[in-house]
Amino acid sequence: WGSSRDMVGALPLVLLSAFLGLSQAECPTFDFEEDELLSCPTGWTCTDAAVVYKHPGRNGAGANGLTGEQFFEVGSDGSMGSGTSDAIKLPDGIDNIRFKRAGGADNGGLYVYDLDDNLLCSAEDGRNTDTMFLDYCTGLAPHAGTAVYIFVEDRQNSGWGKVYIDDIRFYRSDNVRVFPTVCGVGAAGDPHLALPHGGKADFRGEDKEFYNLLSSKSVSLNVKTETADFELYPASHSRHKQIHGSFMTEAHIVARTTDGKMVHVSVYAAKIGGGSQDEKQNAATANIIWANGTVWAAADSESSFKLGPKMSKVVGDVTLTTDYSSLHAVTPEFEIVIRPLPLTTEQGWERNVVGIHHRLDVQLKLRVREGSMLVAPHGIIGQAWDRDSKAIDGEMDAFPKSGEFTTYAMARGAIEGVPNDYKMASKYATNFKFSRFGLTTASPRDVATLVAAGDLNEPKDGVMRKDGFTGATEYNFTSETSHPDGKHVVFE
Repeated sequence: WGSSRDMVGALPLVLLSAFLGLSQAECPTFDFEEDELLSCPTGWTCTDAAVVYKHPGRNGAGANGLTGEQFFEVGSDGSMGSGTSDAIKLPDGIDNIRFKRAGGADNGGLYVYDLDDNLLCSAEDGRNTDTMFLDYCTGLAPHAGTAVYIFVEDRQNSGWGKVYIDDIRFYRSDNVRVFPTVCGVGAAGDPHLALPHGGKADFRGEDKEFYNLLSSKSVSLNVKTETADFELYPASHSRHKQIHGSFMTEAHIVARTTDGKMVHVSVYAAKIGGGSQDEKQNAATANIIWANGTVWAAADSESSFKLGPKMSKVVGDVTLTTDYSSLHAVTPEFEIVIRPLPLTTEQGWERNVVGIHHRLDVQLKLRVREGSMLVAPHGIIGQAWDRDSKAIDGEMDAFPKSGEFTTYAMARGAIEGVPNDYKMASKYATNFKFSRFGLTTASPRDVATLVAAGDLNEPKDGVMRKDGFTGATEYNFTSETSHPDGKHVVFE
């Protein structure tokens, strides 16, 4: 069976504690090794007794033959439960799902449903054993590329009534392991925000306008939104939609070092392509990072630079590095990740996108304690780091089951002021109504006053991602509307 760590490549980091229409979500955990004990696994929604546990299980009888040390205890002898994964896209070439199972001979087990709740396969082969055995959910070949969710359930409350699940894997018919690449999908069309502390909102933006996502004392992040038409689902599907939405197509960072240098760096989705001649001729599907920028050492002194894949540049306390398909900008207070993604392949949810071949995803991460910043950040995303650990949701698009739809939500209720307050005059502009750039002190937004005035929605208990990232993405990774039709996707 091998190690549970033999994944091909790392999963993409999730967007900043807020997402604005730009990237793919973290996939649900399938080996359960990194999850906290007695918690619902990352990327799953649990009911009743379902939690992550380790040998010998909560009833002490044993859970032998695990891959690693932890497993998903869906239910024990004296309890029942269920788990529903976030939405995933079945990999190309898939034939079956294999997993380890132990417990009782009741008819609970593992099930795969499409997002219309049609059962695609089931595995109910329970045995009365405390040792893990291999089980299969087969017949998935016709459903490659389909958006699905995995459902596990324990339906029996008695002796030998438990269901233990471990190490869920995806395979082709020739026994080659494959991996989901699109997970936690969102209602495609306009940028989706996954905000600090767990808030969520949608933000359409206006065509070819710049908006500020993050403004702090020494870093500012602007993005450009562009409107676009595309489809969701094949034309023959009952959920086929014609969407008039938007994407993030440019991201621009301004960072000031402690010794006074000013760093400008940009990523343009329209310039993303390949390195080889063949890839350049097929730029619509290539996804090799390219960024350019300028360092201003004094009012009349500048030097330009370009960054391709696997490069780095350090300017004072600002570090820029690239992977194959992403730019990472690290400052003393924040980490920003910009990731282009092609729109013309089958790796995404959008079909027949007109006029745009790549979009951008943006991730933000706070690198210091929230309350330690003398200048509380602002911007569409940054303002939610307001020191109260509460989540505030904003306006979200309500997608129909099928038909034509124009997105409209602009995060009202989650932002101070109005959307136009965050428009920027140019890509590197730092000045706007709530700008924090260059300040030495600034308080966070006054949530109580803004709620009382009706500008902000009521806060709720917050949730922080394990990796600390928030961001903006085309996919809404933070709510039960994280699939194009809003089903079976819940923020961890």
